[in-house]
Amino acid sequence: MKLHESLAIELSRKLSPVEHKRWVVRAIASGTLGFAIALGLQLALVGHVPLVTWRLAFTLVLCLVALTLALRKREVAGCVLMIAASMVDLQLSFLTDRSFPSVGMLALPGLIVGTALLLGMRAATLVTIVSAVSTIVMHRFSPALRETGFTAASITWHSVLVVVMLVALSLVGLSLSAFERVYKKMRNKERDLADTMRFAPDGILVIDARQHVVRANPAAHHILSVQEDRIVGRDVSELLLEVAPRANVVRRSAGETGDEPLAMELVGTNGAARFVEATWRRMDGDRHQLLLRDVSERTRAEQARIVADTERRAMEVQLAHAQRLEAVGQLAGGLSHDFNNILTAVGGSAELLRTEDRP
Repeated sequence: MKLHESLAIELSRKLSPVEHKRWVVRAIASGTLGFAIALGLQLALVGHVPLVTWRLAFTLVLCLVALTLALRKREVAGCVLMIAASMVDLQLSFLTDRSFPSVGMLALPGLIVGTALLLGMRAATLVTIVSAVSTIVMHRFSPALRETGFTAASITWHSVLVVVMLVALSLVGLSLSAFERVYKKMRNKERDLADTMRFAPDGILVIDARQHVVRANPAAHHILSVQEDRIVGRDVSELLLEVAPRANVVRRSAGETGDEPLAMELVGTNGAARFVEATWRRMDGDRHQLLLRDVSERTRAEQARIVADTERRAMEVQLAHAQRLEAVGQLAGGLSHDFNNILTAVGGSAELLRTEDRP
């Protein structure tokens, strides 16, 4: 089903049901208020004319019923009843009108536009055909043309009315077609954005002006180890403080942006630590993005490298110490060897002197 064929049904399916209901209720309430004002002016200015008064009162009751249906989540039924009551009221006014052209003829293009917006182009086309035929028939039997029949002036007025109704139908059809194209482009962009967020390896949190999370992708659920129903709608500071009590990022205003990522250490439900880099990004309006990148493997690799470097430096210190001890040992061995040589020479000389002193 195309959008311009049934705008109300498509809006109720694609857009927010609350917004659609509000739109329909306002339209029906406006029509109800219009008939109430018409009835009040009739009684205040002209007085009680039985046929006119009862016609307006009956139409007002039907409008109230249509408003009740719309409030009870039966928007399409309420729209149909509202448009049918308005069209019948206009045709009955033509039948009892003593002047021509009738003032109610000005309301027919507006009725067609309202039908197209509420029920779609098919319903608007049907209302256009029925209104054009019934208007001519009702005017023929009205007091204004009952005796004279159709004149050149009445034929001209009816022709102009039919042309205006067709122009109104065409314009609203073109407008809805243009809206359909824009709507499809918007839906495609939203679908592309949703796919990008869903398959992005980094966690993405969309934050509104109140610092509440309005959207989170699956990667963010995985990184934060928090279910979706516990992320969306929460204050971002409270959320991050829950999973990262020592994170400085929660004390940074979301209104500040920068290319320098902030380091976070998250604690999962299983107690395992996860290292994350958080970066703020400004979006259109008052919204912001908080990008979360899991750098646990890189951080652990850097920590392992630091440990390895520390151990290597300790081993180098030990090796240098051993080399110094070895050098000292070699020096002591050389000195002892030289001293031993001296002692040997001294001992030999002493022994020689002792031998010479013997008789």
